[in-house]
Amino acid sequence: METTLEQYGTGGGIAIGAGIGATAASLAGLTSEFAVIIGFGIMGGLVVGGFAGRFTDVNRDHDNWQYRVVAYTLFVSLLTGSLLGLLTAWMVDASLVNGTFGGSATGGAFSLLMSWILISAGRKEIQSQATAQPE
Repeated sequence: METTLEQYGTGGGIAIGAGIGATAASLAGLTSEFAVIIGFGIMGGLVVGGFAGRFTDVNRDHDNWQYRVVAYTLFVSLLTGSLLGLLTAWMVDASLVNGTFGGSATGGAFSLLMSWILISAGRKEIQSQATAQPE
């Protein structure tokens, strides 16, 4: 990891992914696969958080960078969530369609939290750079 925003993204991804994975497993009643689903949540959180953190760092200098971060994080979260939901449904012999939609829903919830973390951290870095370099 090279940037602070990547670290925020991956660290936040672990916590949010575990929480969302545990919530999804509880709501679906998958008690025997609880640890596996939490593991999928952590894995998805690391992937999305790392990618979104790097994207945020690269795009922080553009106008309306916050909107770009929200859109990118939403896209990557929906894609990752739907794939992990499909994999989970296949593992537990559930409906693949329901697994895909459930994974997409959890990915959407994840993206909101991850976007908030990265935008807050990005604004904090911009503020600290502005105070460190007087014009």
